[in-house]
Amino acid sequence: MGKVSGISKILHLETVDSTNLEARRQAMEGAEDGLLILCDNQTAGRGRLGRRWSSTEAAIAMSLLLRPEIDADRVSMVTIIAAMAVRDAIFKVTGLETDIKWPNDIKYHDRKLAGILSESVFRGKEFYTVLGIGINVNNEAFPDEIKEIASSLRIEAGRSFDKDELTEAVWESFFGYYGILLRDKDLRSLTEAYNRSCITEGGINEYGELIMADGSLKRSGEV
Repeated sequence: MGKVSGISKILHLETVDSTNLEARRQAMEGAEDGLLILCDNQTAGRGRLGRRWSSTEAAIAMSLLLRPEIDADRVSMVTIIAAMAVRDAIFKVTGLETDIKWPNDIKYHDRKLAGILSESVFRGKEFYTVLGIGINVNNEAFPDEIKEIASSLRIEAGRSFDKDELTEAVWESFFGYYGILLRDKDLRSLTEAYNRSCITEGGINEYGELIMADGSLKRSGEV
């Protein structure tokens, strides 16, 4: 992939247990904001709620290290803009119009194409966030246990795609949204756009919280 403003360094690994875990290890060693971890094979990746998310070179598995200047209790908003960025990138590269299932799944015809896992680590008054993204790109088949709920861009579009092109498109879109988030300190400027693509009833408020039918709010459980 080409140079993207906001990414300070790219570490591309052939095999890793988890790009999120590797990003955390790098953070412990003082890695700077904007470090992107890419891998060809992920052997012990995780999704939301601890679900397993391993991947092969047919898919994209990547994690970005961020040290955002926002309130720590609002950092889950990063997941929201990441979902928007993945949706944008998929449309730009493939032409497929996908849906967002709050807070972190990208779906097409109710089958999952991508997932996002953001994890924050706190050290006194300082914290950093690791944003993990997995996208099924050129997968031709899935294990029996998930074949009814998962799909790939190749399966849906009928052709393969360049992973580097898609990766670059994700981060170009993401850092556009990220600049707005850091400016506003919330999602007030992005809520309407997110809700147009969100298939979870109720949509979100300016902090990325899901608005329930009874008017109560639900936060993403990833912070």
